[in-house]
Amino acid sequence: MGNILRAFAFNELELEPATEYDSEETKAAREKADRLEDLFLETLQAEQRGAYEQFRDAQLEEEYLYNIDRLILGYRLGVLMTMEVFTDRERLTIHGEGH
Repeated sequence: MGNILRAFAFNELELEPATEYDSEETKAAREKADRLEDLFLETLQAEQRGAYEQFRDAQLEEEYLYNIDRLILGYRLGVLMTMEVFTDRERLTIHGEGH
C-alpha cells in the first residue's frame, strides 16, 4: 500500500481532476504573495536575487515533501478509521435483535 500512496503523492499515477478548484481565499492569498514577492525583488541587487530564489526554492521543496507526508499519513488514518468501523461492528446492536 505504501508504494501506491507514494506514487499517488508524487503524481506518478497520472490522476487528473475533472475540474480545477481554487477558492476565492486561495486566489487572494496567492495574488497577495505574488505582489509582495515582486515588491521585495525590486529592492534586491542581482546577487541577492539569486540567493533569495535559492532560499525560496528550498522552502518550496521542503513544503512539498511535508505535504506529501501529511497526505500519506492522513490517508492511513482514514483507512485505520475505516478498519475500526469493521472490526468493532459486533459492538453495534440492531434494535429488536438479541434482547
